[in-house]
Amino acid sequence: MTDDVVRRTQASAERKAAAARAHLERGRAAVATEDWGAVVVWLNASAQAALDAVAMREGIDTTRNAHRRAAVGRELHVRGILSRDVLPLMVRLNDERKYVLYEGVEPDIRGRSWEDVFGEVAELVAAAECSPGH
Repeated sequence: MTDDVVRRTQASAERKAAAARAHLERGRAAVATEDWGAVVVWLNASAQAALDAVAMREGIDTTRNAHRRAAVGRELHVRGILSRDVLPLMVRLNDERKYVLYEGVEPDIRGRSWEDVFGEVAELVAAAECSPGH
């Protein structure tokens, strides 16, 4: 890649990481009103933006597709870029987002606590915020 392409990619990854952080905070705010549908929508958006940021820095195309992102999340873990395999998280959040938006049902995080889900997404956001050289 040329220096210009590298700079543009880094800037785009930084914007994605900032969006991921903002979405995570919107999800936290929705907890206060117990709007679990909004929580899962914002957590899904946060996780996807964060994963995009990490993948961009690694030169991996997610093609802005939820299933591709989930597979990339696993790949990033196998490569040692992410500390955990986020494929299950990505699939669950995306599925629950669809149930909430398209079917009008409350999200089901399958016996997990919201605190655990927030922790996993926050870990992914932190990885997105780590720029090369930090």
